[in-house]
This record gives sequence, C-alpha cells and structure tokens, in this order.
Amino acid sequence: MAKKAPKTKKKTKKQLKKISKKSSATSKTTPSWFLGLRPSAYFADKSFQKYFWYAVVFFGLISAWMSTTNGINGDDVFQNYYADHVLDYYTTLGRDTSVLTHPRSPIDIYGGLYEIMTAIPNRLLGLTADDQAYHSIRHVISSLFGLLAMVFTGLIIARWIGWRWGLLGFLLLWLSPRFLGHSFMNPKDIPFAGGYMMSLYFMLSLVDQLPKPSRKTSIGFVIGFGIAFGIRVGALVLIAYLGLLMLLDFWSRYRAKQLKFGAGLVQYLKQGLIVVLAGFALGILFWPYGLRSPISNTLGALQEFSKLSTSIRTLFGGQNIMSDAVPWYYLPSYMWRSIPIYALIGIFLTPWTVYKLYKTKKYKLLTIGLLLAAFFPIFYIIMKNASLYDGWRHVTFAYPPMIVLSVFGFYFLWQKFANNAIYKKILMGLLVLSMLEPLSYILRNHTYPYTYFNAVSGGISSAFGRYETDYYGLSVKQAFEWMEKEGLLQSQDGSPIRIATTFFYNLQKIATKPYKDKVKVIYTRYYDRYDQDWDYAIYPSRFLKGDHLRQGKWPTSKTIHTIFANNTPLVAIVKNENKQAFLGHQAIKKRDWNTAIELLTQEVKKYPDNESAWYDLAVAYASLNQLPKAQEMLTKLFGIQKGHLAGRNLQAIIYLNQGKNDLAESEFLNLIKEQKNYGMAHFYLSRIYASKKDYQNAIKYGTNAVNYMSKNKQAFSNLANIFRQSGQESKAKQVEAVMPK
Repeated sequence: MAKKAPKTKKKTKKQLKKISKKSSATSKTTPSWFLGLRPSAYFADKSFQKYFWYAVVFFGLISAWMSTTNGINGDDVFQNYYADHVLDYYTTLGRDTSVLTHPRSPIDIYGGLYEIMTAIPNRLLGLTADDQAYHSIRHVISSLFGLLAMVFTGLIIARWIGWRWGLLGFLLLWLSPRFLGHSFMNPKDIPFAGGYMMSLYFMLSLVDQLPKPSRKTSIGFVIGFGIAFGIRVGALVLIAYLGLLMLLDFWSRYRAKQLKFGAGLVQYLKQGLIVVLAGFALGILFWPYGLRSPISNTLGALQEFSKLSTSIRTLFGGQNIMSDAVPWYYLPSYMWRSIPIYALIGIFLTPWTVYKLYKTKKYKLLTIGLLLAAFFPIFYIIMKNASLYDGWRHVTFAYPPMIVLSVFGFYFLWQKFANNAIYKKILMGLLVLSMLEPLSYILRNHTYPYTYFNAVSGGISSAFGRYETDYYGLSVKQAFEWMEKEGLLQSQDGSPIRIATTFFYNLQKIATKPYKDKVKVIYTRYYDRYDQDWDYAIYPSRFLKGDHLRQGKWPTSKTIHTIFANNTPLVAIVKNENKQAFLGHQAIKKRDWNTAIELLTQEVKKYPDNESAWYDLAVAYASLNQLPKAQEMLTKLFGIQKGHLAGRNLQAIIYLNQGKNDLAESEFLNLIKEQKNYGMAHFYLSRIYASKKDYQNAIKYGTNAVNYMSKNKQAFSNLANIFRQSGQESKAKQVEAVMPK
C-alpha cells in the first residue's frame, strides 16, 4: 500500500497540470463573463429550474398582453351577467339573489371564483361590460389561470424526471394553439384546468409521500381543489382520483405488512378527509348556489350537469348536426385534427410510456393518476353520449395531463437513444420542427389562435366548411376595428350606421360606448338577413351551412373586407349598397309578387351569389303558379347552397303541386332527418299521409307540427281536420280548443 501512494500523488499532479493548461487555453478564447463556469453548467438540470421560472415570467407576460387583443367570447353574455351580480350576493349577505337566476342559462350551477376575481377589480375601477378595459381585465385573469395550468404541467414533469423536461412540458402546452387561445378568453374551461392541474400535482405528491405527506403538499391540494371546485362542481372527480390512489397505496403497504391494518386505515382516512373537506369548504365559499345548501345543492348541481343537454347546431365532418346527436367519435376526431403534431406523437407513444412508467415501482401510482386525469373524462363523456359542440373545449382540462404523458414518452425515447447520437439528433430535430408549426400559427393569428388545425389534418383551410373555426366570434372585433379604421362608422346625414350580425352581444359591447347613437347593432340570422334593414353586416362563418361554405360562394360578392386565419376566411364585412334584396324581401312579405320579381331580378344580376335573393324569386314565381320559372330559380339557389332548407321545402311543395307526391314525401323526410324540428316539413307530411288515409302517420306528423309551430293556427287546424277525418271528433275539438287566435 505504501508503494502505491506516491504513484497516486504523481498522477494527481499531472492531472492538475493538464487542467491548468486547459483553463489557460479557455481563458484566451472565452468571454470574461463565462470564466469560472464550465459550459456544462448551463445545461445542468439544476440550471433548468432557473430557466423554467424565467420562461414562466416571460411567456406569462406575453400571454397577458395577447389576451388584451382578443375579441369578446360569445358566451360572455351569460358569464358577464354572473360577474355583474355575484358581488351583490356577498355584499348583501345573500339577500340579493339575482346571481342565481338568469333568463336563458342555468349559470348558478357553476362556481363563481373566476367571476368574483374579475368582478372585484372591475367594480373598484367603475367598469362595465360596455368598457373594453372590463373585458381586458377578464382576459388577463383568464390568461393567469392558463399559466397556472402550464406551470403545474411543468412541475409534475420536473418533480419526477427533471427540470429540463419540466421546461419542455411548459413550452409544449404554451405552444398548443387551442389551449393557449382559450386561455385568453375562456371563463369556465381554463380556470377549471388551472385548478385541476394544481390539484393533480399536489395529489400525486401527496400519494408519493404517504403515509405522512408534508403540510405544504396537503395545503397545496386544498388550494388546488378549492380553485377547481370554485369553478365547476365536476371537480369532485378529483376526490375519486385521490381516494383510488390512496386505497391502492394503502393496499400495497398493507400487503407488504409495513402497516397495521387498523392504525394504517385510520391514518389514511384522516389524511384524505382533512384535505377533501378543507378543499370543499374553500371552493364552496365562492359558489353562491352551493353556499345556500352545501350538500343538497352540490348533489343537485351534479344531477343538473348529468342531464344538461344543450341542443345547438354544430358543424362536424361537413354536416350541420345537433349537439345532442353527435357521434361517439366527435371528441377523438376533433382532437387529432387540432392538437399539435408533437402531442399526437406523445399520445401515440402512451401505451409504451405507460409500460415504461408502470414497471418502475415508484412510478406505478403516478402512472394510474396521469391516465385517470388525461383519459377518464373523455371515456366517460363518450360512454355517456354527452351533448358536445365547439370542438374539445369541454375537456380542455384533460389536455395538460396528455402533455405530461407525452413528455414522459419523449424522455424514455431519449434514454433509449442515450448511446446513439444520430437518433438523439433526429428526435430533437423532429420535436423542434413540430413545435415551429404551431408557433407560426400563433404568431400569425395571435388574436384567435384557438382556430388552429394541425398540418396532419390539412390545417384550417382543410377544416373550412367541415368543422367549426371561430365559434366564439372573436374575429368580430377585428372586423369592427377595420371598419373604424376605414371611416365607415360615420353616416353623411347623421343617422346611425346599422350593422347586422349573428354575434349581437360581441359587437354591441365593442360598439356601444365609443359610438353610442352613431352605431346601431342589429341581430339577424344569416339566412334571414334581409328581414331587416341594415347598412353593413359582420358575419363570421359560424352558423353558415357546411355545404354553402364548401361550394366557395362565401364570402359573397357583396363583401368589402374579409378577416382571415392562414388565408382562410373567418368573418366577412358586407355592404348593403342598393338594398334591392331587402326591398324585394319586403315585397314578398306584402305578397306584391311582381314588384318583388323586378327588384330581386336586378339584385341577382349584380350579385349572382346572393342565395337569399334566388330563394325569394323562387317563392314569388311559385306564388304566381309559374312553377317552371320557380324551378329555374331553385336550380340557381342550389348551385350556391344545395342544402338550403327553405329552398328544399319549397322544392317539395312544387312536387306536391305537380302531383309528384312520392318525391315530395322523400324530400320532406330528408328535411326532418337533417333538422328534426323543421315544422313545415312535419305539416306537409301529415297532409300527404292523410291523403293516403294513413291516419296513424298523419296524426304523428301533425302533432309534431303543432309542437314545433305552437303559434301557427294552420298547423292546429290541420291536425283537428285529420282527427275529424279519422273519426276522432272529441280529439279534434280538444285541438281546436287550444288553437291560437
């Protein structure tokens, strides 16, 4: 041993000499600020903790700024009502209950945390919904909740595999245009996602620390659960997750005989009940409806959510279908089209990722927790056949856990390629490239990034006319700002400029305060737009028929400006210059067929893509019993929009007048298949079946017509006649007794 010591000493001196030479060489080529630090120090995992928080601050500020450029969310007509009344409930100690009632929406079953947070600064500053700053405050706070979800997505990853991977997870979520876009303006789904991810982080940490989790971890879960529950009663699913994970941990310890059954069970129950009850108490403080009866109203809200089925028309797969009749694959289909490619790769890797995670003993409960958080809500919604619309925004909270699993997948791939530099470079290159595509979309469309569709699905241009794009109508703001810039909001005679739109609330709140009596906002459905007189119109593609959009006839030749996302139209600004279509439609209402034909013929000559004018012309000619001419007008109409419902109804009526009852019956049945509440189709079907003496079907469709057209006297009279023809005089009299006058 004594002989070896000098050798070691000699070797150490040589090594020191080499290091000294290296140091000297480095000092000649390296800037002074770099001296004293090894280059690898910048890439040490500990350094990435600092970079992570730098990124949080940097991207948080960018998100906050971008959110102020966003338009108004179409659902804010309900949410702003909640915000305007929620403080009154608390300041009057519950005597003012206006927050619990809304004429059009059961908003009281939602928690009020977000609304309280936005209402306080707006109330203190004296702002109302007519002030743009009012909406900016709401958007900034929404972006902070989005940032909260991003932070805890990164923290979950960092806790288990390191800060560099945590930073990657944070960036991948920020670069997800749908999630980022919703974080700018979504008052329900994004705040819930923030609380959900915070709860998930502390839940997984709590389970990892069992049987004695730290006080910090327990408090963190209480706050996270309180936030989620203070937004939506659905947060109770987190209790189920926590209970299952604690049960599995207890069982594994009990089987290993590391705990006595009785003492261990008491300890676990105590830990679980404390955090759950504390979180419940915190969340319910911000929920007026829940405060009035914490147990019964919570259970009642759960029941309301379970049976709440919104039925609105939505565009999916090129078809305009009702939201309560979407196919089971609605969510998966929308998600694979509208999440970035890196997330698709990560989800594709999930089975392998789960295998790699689960076979590591300390990651087993982590694996189960992440799978529950990411995929259970989606499977539950599919199994329940829930009403869905507007893409996958209802499960926005499930997307961050998917990002967590994706990053774990990339981590395991990186480990697998640890000794292969080429594969590592390929993996890094693919990851960077897949991040650049959504980044490009965000930069080009920073006021509505939530309209994103990925390159695999063909992008937003491929989605146009097949899937909803700007379903919240955010681009209405950009359209109005363009009109303002062009000086179109000042009339020559001092009368107000009348602007029609399908997004009345959005436009009204943008225009009311700065223009007061100078601008009048008018609500019209797109296909009924000539029911009212207007000067300009702002029409987003939402609520237009998919076949109309795909036929390339929108925006129309009356459009003076279009707002695009990646060269795909989102909203058209239309000028109603000669008003011949409006005047012609008014003549139709007055049954002045010749005047209508004269005006509408001039209209279609100048604007041959005006489907409304072609339809009115068909009505005028049909009313004059000029059926060949009416058919000619319908052919022109169907060349612009082949699925025009009113046009197809008129086509079926023409078939009836021509004695082609079978063709008429088939067309009416197709109309009902597409829109089950199309009352006139039911009305005419009842007449067709009555003429065949098929009184069972005649009564069925006649009853439907009465239900769908409750103010239509003709529908009641028709049903009464059918009952009378079938020998049911008493029922005929019952119908006549409730007939509208």
